Amino acid sequence: MPVLVALPLGLCLGVSFAWLSRRELRRVTNELGSRGLAIAALFGLFVLAPISAYFLAFEPDWCLAYLVDTSQATPALTPGLLLVALATVPSGFLLGRLLLERGDEATLLRVMLGLVVATLGAVMLGLRRFAVQGSYAQFHGDFGTQPLAGSSLGYAILVLGFWLTAGLVFAVWNLRRLD
Repeated sequence: MPVLVALPLGLCLGVSFAWLSRRELRRVTNELGSRGLAIAALFGLFVLAPISAYFLAFEPDWCLAYLVDTSQATPALTPGLLLVALATVPSGFLLGRLLLERGDEATLLRVMLGLVVATLGAVMLGLRRFAVQGSYAQFHGDFGTQPLAGSSLGYAILVLGFWLTAGLVFAVWNLRRLD
């Protein structure tokens, strides 16, 4: 998953997880002791971060929508982006929890809608860039790129998309059981 999509998606999922566990959050007094936060952190650790790590490791130029030449970038870029992607789901959960503690469910839903729009906007803005596999030089030099369909990147997207869907279903199932 491209990092430009993973970051707003992770925040959106975190806020959504807080919304799904709102009944449990009303009962829990310990700020860091909620099971919903544990589920959000585990989802970030075992689902979103590995997916982001795969694409950052094997297709870094595509993952950054060919905006940065990763061969010229600092070596700290990839681990830094991975840490940010890892933190997005728990951060979104904590943001949602803060809004729920204020009793501001309407604002939480507006924030969630804004994050959905930001995620879809990132997908739509990068659609032409995400449709091909290649390096930064190939994309900007308009040579040697190949369509996503049928490429190794296309197959990785299918497999990791399944992993994301399965992890999301499992997380939502566990959050619904908290009630």
